[in-house]
Amino acid sequence: MKYLCLTALSILSILIVAGCGTKTKETETAPATIDGVRPATQGMMSTAYFKLVIEHADTDTLISAESEIAGDVQIHESYMTEDGMAGMREVGLVAVSRGDSLIFERGGMHLMLLDLKQDLDPGDTVRVELLFSSGKKYSSILTVFDN
Repeated sequence: MKYLCLTALSILSILIVAGCGTKTKETETAPATIDGVRPATQGMMSTAYFKLVIEHADTDTLISAESEIAGDVQIHESYMTEDGMAGMREVGLVAVSRGDSLIFERGGMHLMLLDLKQDLDPGDTVRVELLFSSGKKYSSILTVFDN
């Protein structure tokens, strides 16, 4: 348990850098205003941080996330246990409304990129996609920051 907590705390200790959103035929521009991905080695895990303003529907539900560079992407949140220890857990569905901001940040909700298929070095870029129950997809390209 101590190792899990230390690992979670290490993952959450990052710098946030500026980046950009992208637009493809199947996806809408993700106006990411805060973004970055933690450097990591192949087979390990990393964390992605960014902000997305919901503009596509009155109400919708974030159901999952994905990235080509990871075997699995999970939506997580950080929390404090009753005994004051930091913890991290997977989040299920996230209800959103038009104008809401989904903020993936250190110490809050974030994306866990698990079982990396390649090394993530500073300056590399990583595409992440958020999938909603309406079928809408948001895609952002995030830059791997330097620790």
